[in-house]
Amino acid sequence: MARFLLFTLVMLLTVSGAAEGIRWNAENNFGDWGKPVRLNLERKDGLLQFKSTGRDPFFQLDQKLDLKDCKYFEIVYRTAGKLPKENETVIYFQTGEDKNFTEKHIINLGRVNDNGEWQTNRVRLGEKTVCGWEDWQKADLIKALRMDLINGPGEMEIRSMSFLTEAEEVSGGLLEEVNNGYFAAFSGKYELSTENPAEGKFCMVQGDDSDKESIAVLTGVIPVKPDTRYQLKVAARNDIPLGHVIFGFGQSRSADKFKITNSSEWGWTQLACNMPEWKDCVMNFTTFPTTRGLRIYFKVRNNGTGKAWWDKLELVEVKDETPEIAMKPFLLRSSFTDIPTMVGRRAESGNMEWVELKPEDTPLQLECNSFVPGNAIVRLTVSRAGKKVFEQARKASGKLDFILPLREWPAGKYQLYAAAELDGKTLCSMEKFLWRQQSVPERKLAPVRDISTLPDRLLAINGKPFFSVYYGGFPAMHIRPDFTEYPNAVEILKTARQQLCLTTLSVVSYSKDAPSLQLPREEYLPKAIAFYTEQYLKQLDFCQANNLYGSASLHMGSSLRPSGLVDYELIRGVARNIRHHPALIGYGYDEPDARKVAPEMIVQMYQTVKAEDPVHPVCVNLCQKTTFKQYLEGSDVASFDNYPFPYSDLNSWREYLQAVLAAKDGVPFQTYLQSFQYPDAAVPRNEDIYAEFILSLIAGSRSVLFFSWNEHAESRCHCLVSDPEMQAAARLVSEQGCRLSEFLYEAKPVPVSLKASPNIVYQFYQGKEYGLLLAVNLSGIESSPIQLSFSGKNLSDAMDPAWTWKENETVILKPNQTLTVRISDEKQ
Repeated sequence: MARFLLFTLVMLLTVSGAAEGIRWNAENNFGDWGKPVRLNLERKDGLLQFKSTGRDPFFQLDQKLDLKDCKYFEIVYRTAGKLPKENETVIYFQTGEDKNFTEKHIINLGRVNDNGEWQTNRVRLGEKTVCGWEDWQKADLIKALRMDLINGPGEMEIRSMSFLTEAEEVSGGLLEEVNNGYFAAFSGKYELSTENPAEGKFCMVQGDDSDKESIAVLTGVIPVKPDTRYQLKVAARNDIPLGHVIFGFGQSRSADKFKITNSSEWGWTQLACNMPEWKDCVMNFTTFPTTRGLRIYFKVRNNGTGKAWWDKLELVEVKDETPEIAMKPFLLRSSFTDIPTMVGRRAESGNMEWVELKPEDTPLQLECNSFVPGNAIVRLTVSRAGKKVFEQARKASGKLDFILPLREWPAGKYQLYAAAELDGKTLCSMEKFLWRQQSVPERKLAPVRDISTLPDRLLAINGKPFFSVYYGGFPAMHIRPDFTEYPNAVEILKTARQQLCLTTLSVVSYSKDAPSLQLPREEYLPKAIAFYTEQYLKQLDFCQANNLYGSASLHMGSSLRPSGLVDYELIRGVARNIRHHPALIGYGYDEPDARKVAPEMIVQMYQTVKAEDPVHPVCVNLCQKTTFKQYLEGSDVASFDNYPFPYSDLNSWREYLQAVLAAKDGVPFQTYLQSFQYPDAAVPRNEDIYAEFILSLIAGSRSVLFFSWNEHAESRCHCLVSDPEMQAAARLVSEQGCRLSEFLYEAKPVPVSLKASPNIVYQFYQGKEYGLLLAVNLSGIESSPIQLSFSGKNLSDAMDPAWTWKENETVILKPNQTLTVRISDEKQ
């Protein structure tokens, strides 16, 4: 069962008693508000227009009101021009005992925003906002109100004023209530449309003849509960050939006003273009412990052609009493057949250590919700390509731990299916995949003599394509002073090369022994060049001794600080001194756009390095989608971040990816697979990380980079060390990336036309002996089909040939699921 969330929004109310709240707007011509003092008050165009002529203007309402059940006051307004500074808005009120308005009885509304845009100000009524709160609570009726909006001359238009309860229910819907030609709930760039709505009279339409985004935003905040499951749904259609159609929300830490602190509190999904028929778009999510409100938005870019329509917007609190079964994070989602499987973790000392995962000590754990009867039977089955290799059953009321005989299973892909059964009926079920994998033989890394770019964006070392594997924050974030002095570093790196196929480390120094930035420049610069040269050469020597390459960070000196400036002369001196080291693979600078470092500074930094070292590439990793093009001139590599996934979306991830590649043609491409998440937010699933990986291969990346391996423990942020099931995904991606890259270096992308959902991106590659199809379902919310139209061919999983498909078989990919299909000639 699911019940509709009880909204407390101004546009959904009617004038009534306290049980339903009360509102004043165009529908009731703003009631009996009047008696203006030192202002002109006019009802025009569905608005209450307010123009003050002196200091302390006000207007009032003489009407007995039953407001004892009301929890909020809300006003929707906009200003014309600037208002007096230090402006505070208040409402005076009179209870039955009052003869006059006094400062003993005031509702404080805070400051007026005078930016000229429509604003919604909602204030929770309580001890902090109501002076005379005890009298307010005791009063049977409020007999008069006086509105003091501004302190001096100014103009304002009011769309509505409301006292709201916590029990108003959606009636006509957020995209149905109209006020003065617009939806009362939304501000921004959109139009009202009566063209073929999904239901009711109206729908929203976005898109015009410009290439700018059209953004429509809920003016208020919908109060919601923390740690609660919700379903957000909208009907959508579009005829946009190229662009993006996005539906999303922000989780506010306040129910009274929109308050957000980091990017994980935004969530969205990007819909397919060319979707002419109405289709429900559904997002299921759980609010954070800090969430108190929700703001919904629509964002459309059509590049000048086509429109997008929205209708039937609903927010549902999920009160689902359906039985559910789930798998707890399983550290052995991927495990090796030929070497012990190790997991990196934080020791009590705070340092990282490797610990062996033994199958007999690492149970797979299931859990049932309270709606699964205790006498139900939970059955776990594991199979490979239809052949059962394991089955056990437990009572739902018991401990649902299963020891899998992993050592007996050969390398391959295994389907895990768990179901709760009662009286011969399946109450609920779930399925996952797990992998047994073979380790990749360690590559002997040759001393770097030359670095070049081959066709198809391939990075080559000494003329041979090179597949780089890098983990940001390995073995620790902001390691001090550097990784050469990390406890047990040699053994840690040896295991990382085996378990993670690690090839590359970031060379950077956080030593406290660095010369002080307070020194005179003429004294500081030579000391700093000597210091960072020594530090970088020491680390590069260590890399070479441990069969690794190093990427020299251009964050040194002042630029080690989050917003520090680039020190060109320091970089010039260090690059000159380290450029011939045989373990040096390039130079890196991270997120100048997020750090607000000017593009021209990055370009000058790039030119400074290249003047000293034209051989090694400079990689500037970018983050901000709105400004990245300004920085591309300062990088030899197309590189970007897009996190925190999965609160972002693979469709928008791909759109950003394509924009970066289009703006930086012919150069190597890399992107970070996101294994980072903020506290309290859901971490990426194995399926999410693997989908990013396959999509990056399709786009041309021939490297694997993860952010991040480790985070400061006190930050509570999620990372590979804190979430070992994500670490299992990284093990798998690193191993399979090495194997797939060997084929992709020689194969050529070939166009093929397959019958597939618009949500699915695919690419076929023809090698010397067989072909390879890579496919990804970009949708994180719906399953999508693809037909394998390869007549007369053998079709098998490229990573486990035991799994096969029939020619022309239609495969349904679940949200963010992938396909890797080996296509070979039929056996004679």
